[in-house]
Amino acid sequence: YQFADDSMMGREAGTRGNVMATDFVAREMARMGLRPAGENGTWFQTVPIFIASMDTARALNVEGATLAYGTDWLPFHWQFGGGNLPRGTGTKSLDGVRVIYGGTVGSGNLVSPAAAEGRLVVFSVPVSPTTGRRDWRFATFGPLTQYAGAAGIAAIGLDVVPRSTRGRLHGPQAFVNGEAIPSVPAPISLLITPEAARAMFGVASVDSLTTGQEGRIVRGNIAFVDAPAPYPSRNVIGILPGSDPALRGEYVAIGAHNDHIGLTRRPLDHDSVLANNMVVRRQGVQDTVRMP
Repeated sequence: YQFADDSMMGREAGTRGNVMATDFVAREMARMGLRPAGENGTWFQTVPIFIASMDTARALNVEGATLAYGTDWLPFHWQFGGGNLPRGTGTKSLDGVRVIYGGTVGSGNLVSPAAAEGRLVVFSVPVSPTTGRRDWRFATFGPLTQYAGAAGIAAIGLDVVPRSTRGRLHGPQAFVNGEAIPSVPAPISLLITPEAARAMFGVASVDSLTTGQEGRIVRGNIAFVDAPAPYPSRNVIGILPGSDPALRGEYVAIGAHNDHIGLTRRPLDHDSVLANNMVVRRQGVQDTVRMP
């Protein structure tokens, strides 16, 4: 209970909450009589972490039209089912890159990876069958892993992302020893507005685009700035000695992660409100009242 308490502030690596949590683990290990096995006789092994954040002064340009960060586009950390495609660090250049329309994700009619090579590939996001609106969460992005050779991947969906959520889309990305986790080659990934897409293709409506249709040339680049995390990230290591002298040089390692997801900037429903919305009236006030 102490470890998961709100006072630990979510235990995100590189934050004060994680330092408090690892201090707690070390105190418990000492109380139980374990031996410290960290650095220099301590309980702790420091894991260097750097935070990569956006250079918000950067802008993209398409034939004289300026596409501003935060208004027309945002970098986005795609979720690909079994793994993540990281945003990367340093500068990602889109200068002189041709735009190409990739189709609607999940439609089965997508641009070929060969045609997407070195291009900024713009995809439309699927329409939710329940609401009839474009779903910014587009859970069917698994096939896009085949576009690793593209200069960038963009989805037309920024206009339907709630403003309260946008901070999570372009917030800091953790790096260990300067390397993104996981460290794999990846194109820059963006969310863009329909207006930005129209500027990229020079069309009046994005609905008129056809798969493989080429657009204009994008100028500019996107940069990430590395900074040390404000607090250390630490492993806590304690040893419980065995009783068999013959096995004195052998160790059984048992591990668990001590960090968690930190604090969200997004307000959450109180538990009772959430229970009412999810159980009693799951689909809103027009829904049949269920027994809680």
